[in-house]
Amino acid sequence: MSAEDAGVDVAREASIDAGVVSDAPSVADAQDTGTCTPATCNAPGSSCVNGACVQDCRNASAAACGAGTICDFVDGQCRVANSCSITGAFAACDEGTCGPGSECGPDNRCVADGRCRSVQCDGPRCYGVDCACERPAPRCSPVALARLNGADFVGAMPTNSRPDEGIIDLEFDSVCSAYAVTVISGQDHLRQLTSDGMFTSWGGASNIDMGEVAIRQRLGSAAVDTELGEVALTYACISGCTATTEDAQQGLVRLDRMSATRPLPNVVPAMITRGSGPFGNATIDAGPAGLAYGPDGRLYIGNLDANGEFYQVELATRTRTLIHRFTSRVNASAVFDSRRVLVALENREVYLLPTTPMAVPVRWAMLEGTVTSLARDRFTGRVYAELRVGAEPRIVEISADGMTVRPFQRPARLGRIAIAPDNYLYHTAVFPNVQWTNVMSPPIERWPLPATR
Repeated sequence: MSAEDAGVDVAREASIDAGVVSDAPSVADAQDTGTCTPATCNAPGSSCVNGACVQDCRNASAAACGAGTICDFVDGQCRVANSCSITGAFAACDEGTCGPGSECGPDNRCVADGRCRSVQCDGPRCYGVDCACERPAPRCSPVALARLNGADFVGAMPTNSRPDEGIIDLEFDSVCSAYAVTVISGQDHLRQLTSDGMFTSWGGASNIDMGEVAIRQRLGSAAVDTELGEVALTYACISGCTATTEDAQQGLVRLDRMSATRPLPNVVPAMITRGSGPFGNATIDAGPAGLAYGPDGRLYIGNLDANGEFYQVELATRTRTLIHRFTSRVNASAVFDSRRVLVALENREVYLLPTTPMAVPVRWAMLEGTVTSLARDRFTGRVYAELRVGAEPRIVEISADGMTVRPFQRPARLGRIAIAPDNYLYHTAVFPNVQWTNVMSPPIERWPLPATR
């Protein structure tokens, strides 16, 4: 891991058991059990705690670390920074501050940021604890790759059997259920495949093509997820699709699992927008794009009324709030941390955008190709992006500050990426080149994420 991956703004996903575990100061490696004073307990990283001289630089009263070393919040020791170190500044969060290994969560409390599994607080001052360098074991596993590539999940079924049509986007929820949406000549479908192999499909409205699917991930929760995710998707079709009802036009759709008559209502209808990429196809380079479900329960989406407009949406009230108006069409987005999203534009720029109305974005990266999709690995802080460079698909790995871009994989065909809870990065080839009948090169493939930070 490079130095930029360990910076102040590196925020990562809370693990399944993240939460506040203590409100007491840390006491480690006490040097004596008698009384102490700042004069007698003045070694780098030391402080007096309950009459004992404690070597734990995370304490608020600790002496500064020596020259050439940092306070490593992994264990509170002063050392030369390494690839697994966690360091940085404290940031305000409601009435307290969140330090290294933590971030300010949606409820204004500090939560673990993905590098760490829990949070410890010394009064209003919190930081991450249980910060292993090794990636935690998977908390669940999706069905086998061969089952994911089944015709019912990725193909143009049951509408027709064209090998070029079928899946257009793939995502996973917190319990390893997989979700796909399609582009098919005929009725399209939202599909769900749970980790135990149960398959469910919901038919879309009329002949309107789908664009993206997003699943709400409960980042930072101390509870163990056992429920299927909340699902949203987009209708994006233009060519050959005639909007006769609200449900049969471009817009933002939610899954209503309880409805037998209208399971995929168009909650936020959109104006018609068109783009020039990244897929090079008028059917799918259109409509709302950059769909992401934030940990705050709100959706984030671009191009609802015009290209470049990026909105925050409350599905329950059908309320949309403009966050920023970019000068180029939105292609993709991904949650960065509890309060920021990454937004990739048609002009190859990627911005880091706070999720507050009329927020000021910061340009995070300029990439060599147009972005089809983004995914952030909150354990390492790195971001993965699939690009179209010329006619070639490439997946790159980007440091947390956007400064370093490295090759990651070369997928067989252009598509989109997603990270699943089994610690793999998944890629799916999409319409108009799904080729789901190709047994030698099925549409969905996957690669392991780095084992250490």
